Amino acid sequence: MVVKWINSLRQDAWYIFSVRLSIFLSLWYMFCDKSIHSILAGLSASIVSTFLSVLLLPQPLELWFLYLPRFLIFFLKHSVIGSIDVARRACRKNIQIIPTVIEYSSNLSKDSALFVFVTVIGLLPGTICIRRADKQLLIHAIDGNADVAGELRQLENHIALLFGEEKNNG
Repeated sequence: MVVKWINSLRQDAWYIFSVRLSIFLSLWYMFCDKSIHSILAGLSASIVSTFLSVLLLPQPLELWFLYLPRFLIFFLKHSVIGSIDVARRACRKNIQIIPTVIEYSSNLSKDSALFVFVTVIGLLPGTICIRRADKQLLIHAIDGNADVAGELRQLENHIALLFGEEKNNG
């Protein structure tokens, strides 16, 4: 299986593989104690990690870096607001949560954009994607009274811009 996969790699995939392997090895070397056992473990872990990252990442990320600051501001703002809200709820005597599960249909066309969307949903406090079937997502949220679908649409629009796709106005 591995040989078949290696033979099927395109030239750019070899470049991606070698760059990622170099990064993983460099990181391991910086953080390890430089003993031969640690270096051997780092070499094998880096090779496996690189192999899996190339195999599992759907396509190279083609980001529009012009929109990255705007996305980061949006993400940080919602992370702080969400974290304060979750902490406030957790510190009350009567925890006020209304857990809900909603279905959300994404309009993102690139697999890498959808991957980032699902990942960021899980990083924002109070929400997590519990199932994904193609573009159909099942989202758990701790506050059923909040406009979860609207917030997801805002997040999706920021990610669409980041990946050079059309915004979802609906």
